Amino acid sequence: MNSTMKKSEIQAEMKSNILAKLNLEALGGIQIDSSMWALPAGELDGKTVYAKVAVTATNVIGTEKVPAFDIDEAVDKFDAKKAESAEKAAERQRKHDEKVQADKERRAKRAAEKAEREAAKAE
Repeated sequence: MNSTMKKSEIQAEMKSNILAKLNLEALGGIQIDSSMWALPAGELDGKTVYAKVAVTATNVIGTEKVPAFDIDEAVDKFDAKKAESAEKAAERQRKHDEKVQADKERRAKRAAEKAEREAAKAE
């Protein structure tokens, strides 16, 4: 690749290079579209199931509207997304635990009330 190439030519070569490195055919991949492959992902009821893998090239030449791809920014965004997902999962678990605890307390209270009623009847 060189800087005199058009953006589309650079991206096409990038895709070609990475597809050669990935060697998806060796993994049983079947090309189903331009830069899209179906890879065997296991079996379900005796039939092979597939995962689709698409290869895209990053934007290497920034413009006013679209900046060039920044790997550090992409990693930071992904880390933030994972952290947000973990926080949401922790919040769901906390709410679940509170509900379970409230249910236990409610059952214990009902059992105590029932025991009191039965004791009162026995007298």
